[in-house]
Amino acid sequence: MRPALYICATPIGNLQDVSFRLIETLKTVKYVLCEDTRVTRVLLSKYAIDTDTISFDQFRERRKDNWVIDQMAEGHSLALVSDAGTPCISDPGYFIVSRVRESGFDVISVPGPSAVSALLSIAGVAVDRYVFSGFTPKRLNDWRPLCELARQDQLPLVFFESPHRIQLLIQWVAEWDPLAHLVLGKELTKKFEEVVSGTSEQLAGLPYRWDRGEWCGLIVFSPFQPSRNSKNVVTQLRECGCSNRQIVDICKKVLHINKNEIYKFLLLPSEGSTDD
Repeated sequence: MRPALYICATPIGNLQDVSFRLIETLKTVKYVLCEDTRVTRVLLSKYAIDTDTISFDQFRERRKDNWVIDQMAEGHSLALVSDAGTPCISDPGYFIVSRVRESGFDVISVPGPSAVSALLSIAGVAVDRYVFSGFTPKRLNDWRPLCELARQDQLPLVFFESPHRIQLLIQWVAEWDPLAHLVLGKELTKKFEEVVSGTSEQLAGLPYRWDRGEWCGLIVFSPFQPSRNSKNVVTQLRECGCSNRQIVDICKKVLHINKNEIYKFLLLPSEGSTDD
C-alpha cells in the first residue's frame, strides 16, 4: 500500500454492508481518522480491526492537517471515515483532501454505502439527473431559490433532514406546492427501515411519527408555472366571475401556482369584482 489518504465509505446502518476492500484497507493503514471514534470503534470491533483511531471532526481537520501530511511524508497511509456513509458528502473532510492533494500525495476512494444512492435506487423516480442540497438550511425560505431551479428544470431534489424538522419541511412544501411528489426514507438499511411517499399535501395530513430517525428525502415538484403569468391568471378568473377564494383554490389545486404569489395580485383593485 503506497502512502495515500483513503476515503472510506462505511455502513449507514447495517454493519454487514462492508466490502473486503474496506476491511483490508482499515486493517492496513497506520491510523483511521474518525468523525467520532466511539462510533467507528463499533465497526472496527465487529471485524476485529485493531488499527488506532484518531478523532478528526470538522474542528480538528484544520488543526491536524500538518500532522497528517507529516505522517504521509514518513511513508504511512491513513484512512478517513465519517460516522456513516461516504465521507466529504455533507460531512467533514474536503479540507484535508485538498491539503493532501496540494502536498503531492494520493487520495484514493474506497466506495460503498451512501444514503443518497440508497434512497434513489428505491424511489421509483427517474434520476438520470438530480439536484443534491445536503441538509436543508435553518430558514426554509432560504431553500426556495434552489427549489425553484429544481422545479423549473423538473429535476428531483435530494436532501437530508433531522427528525425534529421533517414535518415542518413537509408542511412548508405543501403550502408552496401541494402536488409535489415526495419520497422520504429513514433508518435506511436498518431493521426498522421505512420509506414514505406521496404528495406533500397527502403527507402533511398523514398521522405519522415523523420525529424518529434521520431522513433522506427526494422531491419532484409539479410542473413550473412562471410567476409572471400569475397576474394574467387572476385577471382572467376575475373576468369569469370567480371570487377570491375560488381563485386561490383553482390556482393552488389546478394550476399549481403558489397561493402567496396569487395573494399579491388579489390585493390589486379590480372594477366590478365580487368577493365572499
